[in-house]
Amino acid sequence: VIPEGKRAVAVEVDEKSNVGGLVVAGDHVDVVVIGKKKTIDKNDPTDQLPTSFTLLQDIEVLSVAQTAQDPAVRLDKDGNPISTDTAAGNTASRPEDTGSDPSAKTVTLAVNPDQAATLALASVSYTVYLVLRPNGDKGIVNNPGDLITLPIQ
Repeated sequence: VIPEGKRAVAVEVDEKSNVGGLVVAGDHVDVVVIGKKKTIDKNDPTDQLPTSFTLLQDIEVLSVAQTAQDPAVRLDKDGNPISTDTAAGNTASRPEDTGSDPSAKTVTLAVNPDQAATLALASVSYTVYLVLRPNGDKGIVNNPGDLITLPIQ
């Protein structure tokens, strides 16, 4: 079930960070993290701004909760089955034995080894949100890794 060259990493989710429970195996998501960044006075714990940034993009969902799904069929850009994840234009199709689960506590993602370490570190300091992509969307956010800050009201 784990694509070649990838690692399976589970992230903690709740209904809100799991797009209301709409994420299912075979979907692709972006991983957005939210935390607090200290500003002027690093010794003042109240002097912090909320921050957010896109950490990972176009990440395949392997499973939701602890229920393993049957392997997803990989399709090329013409809809024909392929046997490798490296074919151009491939998309994952949802397994037939999956459904949404708003009560899920974890979602397992397929990431490369570097992304696994980055995601694990971010999970310690930030809140992780999954952003659901439409099927076949390969768009890239232009600000990966850039902090977006909002003033405290």
